[in-house]
Amino acid sequence: MSAKRRRPTFGMHHLTVVPRNAEGAAAQSDDPDEGRRDDE
Repeated sequence: MSAKRRRPTFGMHHLTVVPRNAEGAAAQSDDPDEGRRDDE
């Protein structure tokens, strides 16, 4: 029963974290300077 209750909560949290994380990761990857530093 505990697992079932955690499932819906995790999904809702994931939805809110996905867009926020996606934007942050995209901005870092989009940064040419950041990519060059990682390449070096």
